[in-house]
Amino acid sequence: MNKTVIFVSLFCISFTCWWAWRLDAGPFIYRHTVPEKLTQKVTETFLPYLKGRSIEKIQFGKKNAHVSQKVPAIVESEAVEEWLISNPSTGPVLLNVDLDDGEISIYWDVPEDMPFDQSFSMLSQTLWDILVQYDQIIKVQNTYQ
Repeated sequence: MNKTVIFVSLFCISFTCWWAWRLDAGPFIYRHTVPEKLTQKVTETFLPYLKGRSIEKIQFGKKNAHVSQKVPAIVESEAVEEWLISNPSTGPVLLNVDLDDGEISIYWDVPEDMPFDQSFSMLSQTLWDILVQYDQIIKVQNTYQ
C-alpha cells in the first residue's frame, strides 16, 4: 500500500477531529472552567433547586450561534430532556452537578471583558429560564401518566 495515501488519510482525519474540537462539535467540546467565585455563587444559588429536581447535568448554548437562532438545552435527571431555547448569547455552557458532594462544575468560556456581576446575571437568568421550562415539560409529561 502506498504510504502517501495512508499519511494523507490520517492527516485528514486528524485535521477533521481537531476542527470539530475547536467548533464544539459532538464529543469534542473545548471546555474552560469558570472562576471559583462564579462557581461558588452559582452553587449556593442553584444547588437546592437542582438537588430537588435530581438534575445531574445541564448543557445549553452553541458557539457562533446567530442572535435569532434557537439553541439546544439539555437537562439530564432521571430522564434526558432536550429542547430548543432562545439564544442566550453565552456560547456553550455545561454544568455538571455532583448531588452527593453538593458541588457544581461549570464549563464556560466567559468573555474576558465581562465583569463578574454581568456574567453571573447572564448565567443565572438563563438557568432560571431553563429550570422554568424544564418544570413545565415535567408538568405536561405528568399529565399523561
